[in-house]
Amino acid sequence: MRIGEREVRTGRRRDPTGSYVVVMGRTAWRALSVEAEAAGDVYVYRAKSWRDVQRLLRRARALGLDVVE
Repeated sequence: MRIGEREVRTGRRRDPTGSYVVVMGRTAWRALSVEAEAAGDVYVYRAKSWRDVQRLLRRARALGLDVVE
């Protein structure tokens, strides 16, 4: 899967630890300024609640980033 620099991707499924996962490119990560772990050329943000993910996605849309759900 290839992620663009300004792209933010997420899904409603949880990972095995019970967290929702948001994957983003470098430019999106810098614009959102969230604490995320680097995994190659993408950044992975994990949240326990879907509400936190929605808040992040609203902020990304407001900044003009490409959001893919």
